[in-house]
Amino acid sequence: MSKEIPSELMLRGEGLAHLDPDSLEVLVRQLGRQGIEVFASDGLVRQDETTREFFGRTPEEVAEDLIGKTLAVGSKQGTITEVLPQSQAENGNWLDRPLFGTYPVDAYAAPYRGFHLLFLRTGQQDTCVRINGIETVRKSYKGPGVVSKALGINRERTGNVSIDGQTVTIDWIS
Repeated sequence: MSKEIPSELMLRGEGLAHLDPDSLEVLVRQLGRQGIEVFASDGLVRQDETTREFFGRTPEEVAEDLIGKTLAVGSKQGTITEVLPQSQAENGNWLDRPLFGTYPVDAYAAPYRGFHLLFLRTGQQDTCVRINGIETVRKSYKGPGVVSKALGINRERTGNVSIDGQTVTIDWIS
């Protein structure tokens, strides 16, 4: 009796949490040499356990728990006041974006009509939360483009997310 070898594979983040990005790339190449194409990865591989648990849930659960948390992007920060959970169906037209692609990132600042919108990926495949409102000690910012501008996000970027208590931090990688 011979084992059936899959031609495609989806990698799951929970089992890959111990791998750094270079090791993940080596694994994907090794699978490719065996004729197995990695068509997707749910990511969450660069995050610590607390961050994986927090963002590894449904977009609705993550969205609800983001309200009131501090969002830190570089030297700028604000308290999250408004979010928009987005399902796989709602993201259907954007599945080729870095947030969902073959090697998804945790945070994506997407260009849109002259603005940049900030998305944080969640655990269900091809889902995310858009940050729509923040409040600083001086002012409230409503609207996803206005929020990104207030946080100094002025170009398309990708990044890693971490959560430590009440603070969600984005570290840009591109």
